[in-house]
Amino acid sequence: MEILTPFSRRWLMAALTAVLLPHLLVLPWWLVLFTLVALGLGWARSFAGFPKLPRIVKYLLLLFALLSFFVTFGLPAGRSSGSALLVLMAALKPLEIECRKNARHLLLLTYFLVAAYFFSYQEIAAALWLFFAVFLITIAFTALELEAESFISRQIVTPAMILSSASLPVVLALFFLFPRLPGPLWSFPEERRVAVTGLPNELEMGGISRLVRSSKVALRAEFEGSLPPAPEKLYWRGPVFSRFDGRTWRRRKDSSAVLKPALVSLTPLQTYTVTLEAHHQPWLLALDPPFLAPAGTTFSIARELLLKRPLHQVYRYKMATTENFQWFEKDLPTDFRKFVSPIAIRRNPRSFELARSWAAAGLVEEALVKRLLDLFRQAPFRYTLEPPSSSGNGPVDEFLFQTKAGFCEHYAGAAAFLLRSAGLPARVVGGYLGGELHPLGGYLVVRQYSAHAWIEVQLKNKGWVRIDPTAAVAPERVEIGIAAVFPESDLSFRLWGGSGNDWLRKLGQYRDLAEFYWNFWVLGYGPKLQNIFLGYFGLDKLYYWIAALIGLPFLALFLGLGILKLASLEKVPPEVMLYRRYCRYWARRGQARKLSETPTVFAQRLAQAFPEEAERAAEVASLYLQLRYGKKRNFSAELKRLRLLSR
Repeated sequence: MEILTPFSRRWLMAALTAVLLPHLLVLPWWLVLFTLVALGLGWARSFAGFPKLPRIVKYLLLLFALLSFFVTFGLPAGRSSGSALLVLMAALKPLEIECRKNARHLLLLTYFLVAAYFFSYQEIAAALWLFFAVFLITIAFTALELEAESFISRQIVTPAMILSSASLPVVLALFFLFPRLPGPLWSFPEERRVAVTGLPNELEMGGISRLVRSSKVALRAEFEGSLPPAPEKLYWRGPVFSRFDGRTWRRRKDSSAVLKPALVSLTPLQTYTVTLEAHHQPWLLALDPPFLAPAGTTFSIARELLLKRPLHQVYRYKMATTENFQWFEKDLPTDFRKFVSPIAIRRNPRSFELARSWAAAGLVEEALVKRLLDLFRQAPFRYTLEPPSSSGNGPVDEFLFQTKAGFCEHYAGAAAFLLRSAGLPARVVGGYLGGELHPLGGYLVVRQYSAHAWIEVQLKNKGWVRIDPTAAVAPERVEIGIAAVFPESDLSFRLWGGSGNDWLRKLGQYRDLAEFYWNFWVLGYGPKLQNIFLGYFGLDKLYYWIAALIGLPFLALFLGLGILKLASLEKVPPEVMLYRRYCRYWARRGQARKLSETPTVFAQRLAQAFPEEAERAAEVASLYLQLRYGKKRNFSAELKRLRLLSR
């Protein structure tokens, strides 16, 4: 048996630890704790003097891991649960590894763990770290094959560096030249998610204000030929909520139904390109109102820009918008017109009666909207990121008549309910407001903390009109942005969007620029971009031939290696199997045979360490050499004797 040296074991643990670290950032806390304990025990085993764990302890650890896994995930039927199971097994494996063969198997498994992380997450920082982890895997393989006698030596690191350097040109050539298929770089069937970052599928009081605490990028936009509109005009339209049960606003169940409203631009269209981060919902974001649906998308009945399936990877598309437009629709669904559900009225009776009093006073359309905005301006309403908690029974009544403090979804939800109750068609629109022009890249960055909600009302002579009730209470939120209400002392805000030119802001700008180019050239490198790239070199029509020239030699190489491997396979002689069993017996007792030792020298060393075994060791060595290399006169009898002695 090829015994694993302590230094080879340390390189094995270093590679495994580097591969598992990114996974620990996205796994449940108990799995993180369990993995850290298992890695700690594995590291302890790489140092002399640490005893091997009893078999019963290993079984108990495995049983606890599997039971906890099935309680948390159930059957492994998706990428997250499958990756978690791989992490568990990989973390436990070093506790039982004794030979180089099993160590090789574990190192091969680490390659799958690297790929498993990229199925769900493709951040540039994690990619750089995992490239480093792959280099450590190469060093670990080198240490295994060369039987490392020290942890860091030129004998181990130099071959790994040569192998990695030699593979880099091949990797780049395959990435840029091999034909790209439509779709994401990494793709895998997606299981149902419990919670994701982005606009919610349902709008509750407080649903958007939670996003404001996140500085993650929602989208980036590049405007062609001109500067983007003023921040107060950058309404990024997303989901539209038209059904209200008194507590929660929801999208229509048939939002995929397509309606072609009369949307007319009164000024020239302005084109721009959006790079949208994965938000695991079917809608795209576009400046309000969105024109010219990209290929593969449709406009819903509420003018939502929809994909056929949820977005699970970075997506890049071209759009157009205009500042002045008219939007008329005929034959609106009931819930878009004047529908107020009885349950919503029962939960918010005071708000309903207030709206009906406006209608009874003869207020219609513009006068009704003005009365609504005057309510927010004149009463002691205030705009806050931390609104008072609500009992949830009648959130509109509580907001309008008790707390009078809230975020944008409070004002939008209450406004839409009041206008509907007064007889005016209204709906809530979720999205983002504003954006920050990147000083280095020249593109617009919109982050989660710019999440916003507003309403649309339909007026007889103007069609659908955007109304932002938040502007009546906190106009600085619309004109300046979230910086007007966000505490400047907050570290994350200073890093991404705070004012000033401090080093934190500069660091955030450089990082965002790196992510932008990473999304464009790596995650967004599809067939279209590949054609553009190869067109610079006049190869856009030849890349299939290039792929064949690259792929066929690799295919021939793998086939040749496979044939040579099959040809080299031969039946292991019985005397070799028996002698290997004998060596494994002594390896378990701490006397592993070195590769440089002949059977005779090994027998002499055993005789010195265990004098009582001298005669047996000498006879085993003699029988093995006779059966292996001598004349086979009494082969059966000698083989039987060797089998007896090797037990």
